[in-house]
Amino acid sequence: EVIPRQFKVIQTIREKFTCRDCENIIQPPAPFHPIARGRAGPKLLAGILCDKFLQHLPLNRQSAAFAREGIDLDTSTLADWVGACTATLAPLTALIRAHVLAARRLHADDTTVPVLARGRTVTGRLWNYVRDDAPFGGLAPPAVWFRYSRDRKGEHPADHLTGWTGILQSDAYGGYTHLAKPGRQPAPVVPAGCWAHGRRGLFKIAEKDKAPLAIEAVRRIDAIFDAERAINGSSAAHRLEIRKESIAPLVEELLDWMRPTHCPCCGGERLSKLGESVTETLEVIPRQFKVIQTIREKFTCRDCENIIQPPAPFHPIARGRAGPKLLAGILCDKFLQHLPLNRQSAAFAREGIDLDTSTLADWVGACTATLAPLTALIRAHVLAARRLHADDTTVPVLARGRTVTGRLWNYVRDDAPFGGLAPPAVWFRYSRDRKGEHPADHLTGWTGILQSDAYGGYTHLAKPGRQPAPVVPAGCWAHGRRGLFKIAEKDKAPLAIEAVRRIDAIFDAERAINGSSAAHRLEIRKESIAPLVEELLDWMRDTCRRMSSKNPIAQAMNYILRRGDTFTVFLEDGRICLTNNAAERAIRGIALGRKAWLFAGSDRGGERAAAMYSLVVTCRLNEVDPQAWLADVLARINDTPNPRLHELLPWHWKPIAQGENNVAA
Repeated sequence: EVIPRQFKVIQTIREKFTCRDCENIIQPPAPFHPIARGRAGPKLLAGILCDKFLQHLPLNRQSAAFAREGIDLDTSTLADWVGACTATLAPLTALIRAHVLAARRLHADDTTVPVLARGRTVTGRLWNYVRDDAPFGGLAPPAVWFRYSRDRKGEHPADHLTGWTGILQSDAYGGYTHLAKPGRQPAPVVPAGCWAHGRRGLFKIAEKDKAPLAIEAVRRIDAIFDAERAINGSSAAHRLEIRKESIAPLVEELLDWMRPTHCPCCGGERLSKLGESVTETLEVIPRQFKVIQTIREKFTCRDCENIIQPPAPFHPIARGRAGPKLLAGILCDKFLQHLPLNRQSAAFAREGIDLDTSTLADWVGACTATLAPLTALIRAHVLAARRLHADDTTVPVLARGRTVTGRLWNYVRDDAPFGGLAPPAVWFRYSRDRKGEHPADHLTGWTGILQSDAYGGYTHLAKPGRQPAPVVPAGCWAHGRRGLFKIAEKDKAPLAIEAVRRIDAIFDAERAINGSSAAHRLEIRKESIAPLVEELLDWMRDTCRRMSSKNPIAQAMNYILRRGDTFTVFLEDGRICLTNNAAERAIRGIALGRKAWLFAGSDRGGERAAAMYSLVVTCRLNEVDPQAWLADVLARINDTPNPRLHELLPWHWKPIAQGENNVAA
């Protein structure tokens, strides 16, 4: 068993004395504390340091652990203590550095360290230089000296090893090559490679692909390692002697085997080229940027003195100098690839383009406003349907240092299941919360069939007296099946398994008529599916009567039974689908994106997201490339008259040839 750590406050009482003879006052000195103006003992400080740098426990988690033990130490206090200890121990760090750099042979390497920088992280580096003389029998104690840098430029190892020369063992990082250049003072270093790095690539191929050549290469390298292992710890002179006798031939054989200077069959050296094999490798060409300069010459008429100049080039957004392809890429990275604007800004910076996050945000907002007429047309197209799918998902929204749970609602028109010819589309809306007033507001003036889950906010739409008429609610059998399926899969409960089997029989029968006309679907449903549904509901009612209402199976069945009218309404109208999967598929990308962008910056950001998701998801529903569509539409929308804007909708869109738009202008 474990005994939890304990804490104590050490009180040091320092008595004062006065001498009766000379009246001098005597008092013992104050106790020593490792850090100035700190009252933390050395053992406590040592524990904090080891937890942070050996156990890799961040200071915020240490603070929480102290709080659970009744000790109030906030993260900033712990950070101050760590900094003070670093300063106190700095002389020892300097001595370790001097000891390491006194060696004539060092190992060097580096690793990444994400560093916070203005709300984002940049990739810093920790470099290490290791002195370890034990392999060649040296008696000097081992030590390692670490340095930090903001990036991985070759200037850093050159700075760290200023004034040092010797043998430097490292990987193949090019930054170390500066140290070996002729003319370096006090002398060029001697670079030594790493056979473990060289073996690694061959070993991966040998292990994964079982390639005979890679296996043979690994076998030959391992023979060198085996011979080297026998002399580990011997003196440098003895190691050199054995290496020349035993290991050098192995290395020479390996290198000769790798390069085809001799025939592997007879050993002959007369090799002539017979042919060649072509291997294709997929590689990437990084994206490129260009600045388009439009020179508009001015002319004056000698007859009437009128000044003539071509109009300024069109830009998709007002007061912006971003081209449509650049804007389309930013929008698709944000709303399809779920890449937040701060990460996009960092990616642009790595490519030499200075675009900060606020600029990108302004561009996204301007594009949303430019494309607003198309969003309105999609809304009108969706609400012209007599049957819709509806769903919603959460969107964390930043609000005064914390996040609140906003909502993105979607309304999907998809007539394909009953043979409808209208193109599919989805319309998104944003709200600050999930109150039922929002779907009522979104669907003002609309009536028809609404397929959704069992969220109570939709019930207001079905109340008698609603204008122009109450909607007809239709349930989702996929939701009803889901609870039973989880129990069947996890607990192997026979009743849940039987319920899933019966529901699956309904799905199988329904699958056969997907895409048929509404009249045909209704006919088949009445003949074949209605009996299956009736049998299922009767069996569920009978089963639930014999179980406690708190039984998980009974609760899952009651989800369907309590809403029997919404689950059976599809038997009365061939347009109604069995599930609400169309709406769930439309919001799937948002659920994935939340893991990347974490939250919306404001309500305005949520509204922009709703508008852009309406456009890009509708493109996907119509099998149109969203990026190509956005690039083309952003270039054309301001020159397109209002009566012809519908030609730019994804299902009508036809890209124009490059330059045609400029000629027309």
